[in-house]
Amino acid sequence: MSELSKSLYNDTPIKEWKQILNDNMDYHYCDPMFNSDIFSNVKTVLDIGCGWGGLARELQNKFNLNVTCLSNSPQQIDYIKPDFKTILADADTFKTDLYYDLILYVESICHIKDITLQNISNNTNTIMIHDFVSNRERNYQHFATKVRTRDQYEKLLNDAGFEMTRFHEHPYQQWIKESEFWLNNITPNMSYQIRVLKQFTTNILNGTYSKHNVNCCSIVANKMK
Repeated sequence: MSELSKSLYNDTPIKEWKQILNDNMDYHYCDPMFNSDIFSNVKTVLDIGCGWGGLARELQNKFNLNVTCLSNSPQQIDYIKPDFKTILADADTFKTDLYYDLILYVESICHIKDITLQNISNNTNTIMIHDFVSNRERNYQHFATKVRTRDQYEKLLNDAGFEMTRFHEHPYQQWIKESEFWLNNITPNMSYQIRVLKQFTTNILNGTYSKHNVNCCSIVANKMK
């Protein structure tokens, strides 16, 4: 990750995150993903940029998957360790000899360099991405976020030896429920990252990203034959 990403995502006190997030510690906008039939065809998953394991718990409970969680945050890894296999690593440089039925990037690839997919190209036949998409590349430096276009995602995957087999763009309104929930739980004098989250959710609710043609998308890609 860039130095900006690393500084932005330095560990905020866990008590603040517990105040903001729900009991499952979900930190994503990806509910439509759980309707995907792809999860019924896999057993092992590597969740790159796993947060506090909210998604991993949902996948384990709903599909009985064996999920390994990767994060560069010691706090997140310590929180997840009792329940899952964990890897403390930087996604940009991470490499492994292990194979996974599915490698998952949920709202994490916007913070990660393109090389990450090439680093894991021999470790799976299937990649799923859920992240932001726009009609042109957009960089929000304050949030250490790069929003790619559909064509950029396709090139990113092709360069790593994968072919995009599904692409679905979700409406902007999908973000509203979670944004309102987080924003209502943020109180004054919280840490820097929480103040960044407050601005991000405010921008969602006031329509800033809608005006920028920023939405979410779900992508499935399979290894080229």
